[in-house]
Amino acid sequence: MSARLGYDAARTKTSKPAFDSGQRPDMAPGAGNPVTGNPVRWVDVSAFRRPEPGFLGNAGRNTLVGPDLATIDLSLGRQIRLPALGEAAALDLRVEAFNLFNRANFDLPEPQRMEIFDATSTREDVARITTAGKSGKSSSG
Repeated sequence: MSARLGYDAARTKTSKPAFDSGQRPDMAPGAGNPVTGNPVRWVDVSAFRRPEPGFLGNAGRNTLVGPDLATIDLSLGRQIRLPALGEAAALDLRVEAFNLFNRANFDLPEPQRMEIFDATSTREDVARITTAGKSGKSSSG
């Protein structure tokens, strides 16, 4: 996942949509890991700066870590033979639990929401995650 710019800061006159232009912001001096882990704002915007006009930013591509995926499913089973009812008689006991710890698996923020800055301001919904549990979903960086 990558932080992006929503405008042509480097003046490359690219024809791609802003979220796919490849232009990224600068990392703020001394900024640590910008990932907050909060789905309301997955990254800390203060860790980024606008690049100088005419220059590409120094934030790397695919350097932000998205939400992890963890789920625990449990199945316990036991077969009890019942010889009093015949040779083939048996009782199967089974207990199953899916998502045992009831944990939400958040998706990546939509690519448009990874635009840290547009031409005049900072997006209000930067890095907001609005979906969870879409298996197989991916966003390219």
